[in-house]
Amino acid sequence: MELWDAYKPDGTLAGGTLIRGEKIPEGLCHGVSEVFVMHEDGSILLMQRDFNKPNYPGCWESGAGGAVKKGESFELAARRELLEETGILAGELELIYKSFAPTTIYFGYFCKTNIAKDSIYLQVGETIDYRWVSQAEFLEFYESDIFSGSLKLRLQEFVKNKFVFEKDCCFTRGEFWFRYRVGAIIIEDDCVLMARNDMDDYYYSIGGGVHMGETSEQAVLREVLEETGIPYEIDRLAFVHENLFHGDGSLGDKECHVIEFYYVMKSAGYKKIEHQSSNSTVFGGLPEYLYWIPIVELKNLKAFPLFFKDKLLNLPEILEHLISDERMIR
Repeated sequence: MELWDAYKPDGTLAGGTLIRGEKIPEGLCHGVSEVFVMHEDGSILLMQRDFNKPNYPGCWESGAGGAVKKGESFELAARRELLEETGILAGELELIYKSFAPTTIYFGYFCKTNIAKDSIYLQVGETIDYRWVSQAEFLEFYESDIFSGSLKLRLQEFVKNKFVFEKDCCFTRGEFWFRYRVGAIIIEDDCVLMARNDMDDYYYSIGGGVHMGETSEQAVLREVLEETGIPYEIDRLAFVHENLFHGDGSLGDKECHVIEFYYVMKSAGYKKIEHQSSNSTVFGGLPEYLYWIPIVELKNLKAFPLFFKDKLLNLPEILEHLISDERMIR
């Protein structure tokens, strides 16, 4: 009997246990980890599913994957599935997608390997054949009916971007997770522009991860344009925020450290963006909605960063360095 952790649709643990083969109760999900494998020479590993598999029998997939077992993290499950199904011992894994289905949450990882190409292991009952193919050959498989249909959808953006994922300044080292992020403070008529999506129960600042080789100023201009569709200009850098906390959800086994640069953007003189409009998506393809929140009402809402509730009432004229350390809260 295989046991799974029960997840809420937002990716956080629900606290219950699911049993493989039994119907998943409404409002709960189980986790699945998948690994896209590329050799150091640029070729891609294709694995053919066993013809006795109930879903997509005989179809080809790019690497390995399977359910996250009870007590496992998504990354640990990805490493286990990859080793069991191919014999590849993963080095560093890069998260390339999250996808949400009614009863399943998928995390997809990228693995680059230098394994001997003739040493791939076939797991009995799972796979019956493998091939290393060029990227052009992979596209032929991917666009055909013999490639797993559901995986094709999850890989869509990654394949569209020619197997390149965004190079955010973000990395995982063992139990530690780090991210370098920018945030935009856009204020009109004593309201601040915030974002929200259908999975999370809180509002959050406009912004995102800084890409490798990108300055924080370039990053905030790019993020604002992507999320609002409007080329706002920078007024000034207002806050540098060091945020340390215990992860939850997909970061549940991590100690997290985030460095954030918050920029005040120049006023447009009026609200150029409609309230509750949708201009972008968050990681995983969820639609993201924009809201004008009266600053005085932030104290009554679940909104991040927490310091917005006080600091936006009287924005500083000079740069402030803020530290939030939730690890001290037990």
